[in-house]
Amino acid sequence: MFLLLMFVAVHVTVGLYARSQATSISYDAARQIATSYDPAHPERSESQRLAAQNRLRKFDPDASIQFEQAPNGYVRLHVRSRAKSFLPSWLDGATNVISLDRIIQVRIELVQL
Repeated sequence: MFLLLMFVAVHVTVGLYARSQATSISYDAARQIATSYDPAHPERSESQRLAAQNRLRKFDPDASIQFEQAPNGYVRLHVRSRAKSFLPSWLDGATNVISLDRIIQVRIELVQL
């Protein structure tokens, strides 16, 4: 019984760590895109999105970050990730600790002259 409890505790701890790292990478990417956003050069935003997605793929090879310019001067990132699981497949769906599906919205910072 003790080993089972330790196994679940390790699973939850590693899942929460991966989720925390994925959230941090996502917020950093949204902030970087919002502070350097230039409508004339959308490839800059795309390259920053791809860099964040590559960092996120250390935790999940299938992770995805989708970028869009939201109305009213905001940048929106939709992040989907799933950390590795130590649990058997029949029990894996019971714990939602390790999945991440967030929409992060950050205001675009523009220089005003």
